[in-house]
Amino acid sequence: MVLACGFAGGLDPDLKIGDVVFGVQRLESKAQNQLLAAGAKPANFFCADRIATTIAEKKKLREQTGADAVEMESAAIHAVCAERGIPCVTVRVISDTVNEDLPLDFNALAKPDKKSGLRKIVSGHRQIAGENRRVDGVAEENQNSAAKQLAAVLEKIIS
Repeated sequence: MVLACGFAGGLDPDLKIGDVVFGVQRLESKAQNQLLAAGAKPANFFCADRIATTIAEKKKLREQTGADAVEMESAAIHAVCAERGIPCVTVRVISDTVNEDLPLDFNALAKPDKKSGLRKIVSGHRQIAGENRRVDGVAEENQNSAAKQLAAVLEKIIS
């Protein structure tokens, strides 16, 4: 089984930073039971082609899709796995909630081919640091804490 893991933005107002969620589509009951026992919550995902950076964008996505969380990679991973008959499940940790704007439009840091450019990333980091000191402390701490929550759940289901 392939686990498509990483960060996701929360669209469901009940989801908090650090909540680990998993996709419920085509998931066998054994895997679902393991994820539930490890503390993960079932969720519906929307796979977007850009980062939802504002409260308004996130709320609109929730209204349009009914999804609980948004991420950008798992649809491609699931498609490849489906072609090969490999079971796949999306497991993500909430890195930002529906009720918070991201400190920067991270979409502006991507090149037209959606890959990030180092120069833009450095410039974006300087912009964040200059305009919003929260990012250097609280937001980084939230990201680290969320990553540890995801790791803890994965450790339980893999071992």
